Amino acid sequence: MPADATPPSCHDPPSACQPPQLPGARKNPFLCAPYFAGEDGRYEPSQTISRCPRAAAGEPCQICKHGFRDRKTGPKIPLRILLCKPHCQYFTVYPPGHVPYGRCCLAAVDLRGETIECLEPEPDASCRGCLFEAALDAAAGRTWEREPIDDLERPRYPTQHRRLERCGQLLGLSRVLPRVVVEQIRDHLGLDGLDHTLERQRFQQAKSPTPRAQAILATHQQVARTDRVRRLLAAGSLSGLWGHPWLWDASRGQRFSLLGKTLRALRAPP
Repeated sequence: MPADATPPSCHDPPSACQPPQLPGARKNPFLCAPYFAGEDGRYEPSQTISRCPRAAAGEPCQICKHGFRDRKTGPKIPLRILLCKPHCQYFTVYPPGHVPYGRCCLAAVDLRGETIECLEPEPDASCRGCLFEAALDAAAGRTWEREPIDDLERPRYPTQHRRLERCGQLLGLSRVLPRVVVEQIRDHLGLDGLDHTLERQRFQQAKSPTPRAQAILATHQQVARTDRVRRLLAAGSLSGLWGHPWLWDASRGQRFSLLGKTLRALRAPP
């Protein structure tokens, strides 16, 4: 690769450095790391990141900073872009709970991935302001705006419908998921098998958004609270919503797979 050539981003079209994505191919892996405010007020992830999400075991990485990328949706801060020279790849570092192309957080957590303290009772506290807010409203019979309006900030019904579908797939309730995948999702989320099966049946047999949302909400409330956001990131990867999630642990100076046994062993029992 010429010295003055620009390596592709993980969001760029296929090129010589990135093989074409075939239909049905797995989505790109991505890296999460807690963001902290610096002395200048800008939020940044750890300065010690030394592995990219594409590196296989034993492969060397050489990481350098590239800049920041503004986001119209998702975290309302610019996200750090890094470059791995050996793998010829730019990649974005996401705060825990955010994913590539995601428009909202998976859980009510801050930029460090810590649960946001709230005086509201469950499930409001764990669903409001994140992906599962669509289910929270639909379960109570509240549908988002159906008619065209000038206020672009108000949530729309098509968005609510899409998020219900996404929640169902994330939690292993969707009928499109093979049984083995459903079992893996259930294991990562720390769900009881019988309860999950009953909610899955309710979700699939529902004829309207409200009972489907109620099944989503009931399942979400059963997700083990220990490392909930990490469990959801793993479940979404297993369900095919996004690629392999990696987490950078600055205290250990290591990259952990959120699908791996090592990280699961570090969790306390649910």
